[in-house]
Amino acid sequence: QYRTSTDHGLTWSAPAAGAVASISAEGTTIVQFRVIDGAGNPSNWAPATPAATSTVMLDHTLPTLSGVSGGSLAWKNQTSTTITAGTHADAGGSGFSHDEYRTSTDGGASWSVPATGTSVLVTAEGETLVQFRAVDNAGNASAWLPASPTAASTVRLDRTDPTSPLVSGGSSSWQSVTSMLLTASASTDTGAGVTGYEYEASTDGGHTWSAAAAGSSLSVTAQGVTDVRFRAVDGAGRFSGWTAATAMIDRTKPVAPTVTGGSQTWQTSLSVTVKATNGSDTGGSLFAGYQYESSTDGGATWSSPAPGSSLVVSSEGETLVQFQSLDNAGNASAWVQATVRLDRSAPTAPTVTGGSLSWSNTPVTVTAAGSTDAGGSGFSYQYRTSTDGHTWSQPGAGSSYQTTGDGTTYVQFQAVDNAGNASGWAPAVNGPLNTAMVDTAAPTAPAVSGGSSSWQTALSVTVSASSSDSLSGLAGYQYRTSTDGGATWSSPAAGGSVPVTAPGTTYVQFRATDNAGNQTAWTPAAPTAGSTAKLDRAAPTAPTISGGSLNWSTTPITLTASGASDPLSGVKTVNVRTSTDGGVTWSAPTPLTGTTYQVSTQGTTLVQAQAIDNAGNAGAWSPVSPGAANTVKVDSVAPTLPSATGGQGTGTCRKHLTVTQTGSTDATSGIARYDYRVSTNGGSTWGTPVTNQSSVSFSSTGTYYVQFRAIDAAGNISGWGPASPTTGSTACIR
Repeated sequence: QYRTSTDHGLTWSAPAAGAVASISAEGTTIVQFRVIDGAGNPSNWAPATPAATSTVMLDHTLPTLSGVSGGSLAWKNQTSTTITAGTHADAGGSGFSHDEYRTSTDGGASWSVPATGTSVLVTAEGETLVQFRAVDNAGNASAWLPASPTAASTVRLDRTDPTSPLVSGGSSSWQSVTSMLLTASASTDTGAGVTGYEYEASTDGGHTWSAAAAGSSLSVTAQGVTDVRFRAVDGAGRFSGWTAATAMIDRTKPVAPTVTGGSQTWQTSLSVTVKATNGSDTGGSLFAGYQYESSTDGGATWSSPAPGSSLVVSSEGETLVQFQSLDNAGNASAWVQATVRLDRSAPTAPTVTGGSLSWSNTPVTVTAAGSTDAGGSGFSYQYRTSTDGHTWSQPGAGSSYQTTGDGTTYVQFQAVDNAGNASGWAPAVNGPLNTAMVDTAAPTAPAVSGGSSSWQTALSVTVSASSSDSLSGLAGYQYRTSTDGGATWSSPAAGGSVPVTAPGTTYVQFRATDNAGNQTAWTPAAPTAGSTAKLDRAAPTAPTISGGSLNWSTTPITLTASGASDPLSGVKTVNVRTSTDGGVTWSAPTPLTGTTYQVSTQGTTLVQAQAIDNAGNAGAWSPVSPGAANTVKVDSVAPTLPSATGGQGTGTCRKHLTVTQTGSTDATSGIARYDYRVSTNGGSTWGTPVTNQSSVSFSSTGTYYVQFRAIDAAGNISGWGPASPTTGSTACIR
């Protein structure tokens, strides 16, 4: 059997069968064994006291380490730095044994062989990484700390100065620039590395310097000489030696020169000398001299600048010369310009245009052009005029002359250049080009005649114009006509007279044109008898007659003649004529007053009417054939008193008698019918008349007295007849 104790034998585990005990618990375990015989008797536990062979000490827990200290990420300019391990512990039971460290100088790519120690003294220049680990008595080792580099585990030592820089951008010659940028570069450092540059500047030749300032470049803007020096600074705060450079700046333009010899006035001399003087410089690089350039095209282009303080100008024309001062930095002053104007040549005579041997009705402008001036001074024109071609006015300035009055004017021009040289007068001989013939007055207003304010039946009327012009002479006439009272007019046509043939009223206007093109106004402004043609060759339309009838009338009949028209001269009057024989013969025409005509003539009268227009044209008689409208039948006379026949008187009686009218006549409309009446008391009283009966039969006993009356077609009624009883009108019936 075996038993175990983990408290150094103070207490034991319960016995367990077995000759082998397997121990896995961390810490110190004491093991004892005993033997049991077949009778169950145990031996003593052995060994009685712990021995090395019966003791098991197990520790498989890694120790711990709190960290490291002493390092820094900053570069140090010192001989060494000590890195120390932090506190350690071991929970496995074996207890801490020792610390180990290792170092790396290649950023952790490789490490030194571990060495025992709780601190390490680092003296190597450059960057050194340090790691520590703890080891317990069981040989367990913690992980290397720190796992990644930290400031506390890093040593950076640099005791070597960086190399001096290279400086660019300076110049040993003067520059005319806004600024010069001087730059330091190319310094190296094997340790901490170059972290920057510093510079100092001096403007007194290096006697005094500005305080050192950080920067790898300096923009120098000050004019004058500026010395600049640079040095490199590494990460450990070490400095290289100084490297110097120089900036020489002069931006100030030198003082512009005084230029003499030029003039704006044109001269005829052979040459002119233009000079520059009084140039100076204040910018520091000092005055260097003058340069000049010239232009013969008004400054559009210039010659290449040439050194010199004077220029002799002999070319004709305008030469612009300008000088400027120069300093040793290449600065140039403003150009100072002078003008030389030389002209020894007279201009050419001008070409004159604008004149004409034809008359003009507007002012004429005669113009000079085409002159040239080889001398270059430029030129202007002057003119003179003559109205007789022999004597001339004083010259006036101008390249053109416009006439101011009517008549013939000759104009001559000459070119005069600005140096006073003059050409000859042109043209030398007067001709069409310099002759101005002006007539601005219109001819006299045309007198218009030939027309009339009266209507005419002629085939045509000729209206004519007459005018005159005292200067350029009369060239001709134009006419126009209007057939709507002057509201519109025909297009103008050439001619001094016009035959008017158109029916109606035609107004004619004329205007005269002279040889200068002047025209009068259309004349006359308002129509006159002489400018009016009134033609009417067409008869008016026939009037219409109404009011007649084919029935007889007992009273006069009034007919109306209306509707006649005439589109041109108009209806002047309407005539009527009558016929009582059916149109075989007619009465003389009678003018109507108004539109009515009364017919009172007994019998049948035919009436015709015709219209007469204001030109005297007579229309046709209308209507051509008789009809109800133009027929008048008047009968105002009653028929003659009728008599009676068939009676036997009172002395002879019959059983039957018929009494019949007789003897009544009507010379006009004729008898239309008869009426009778009967009296049985000798005419004292009468029975009711019986109409439309020309006889009456009696068969009843009695004495009957009969009267008849005749009624003609016009309705005229005769008296009752016979007026007193007669044999023929008396019937006795028995």
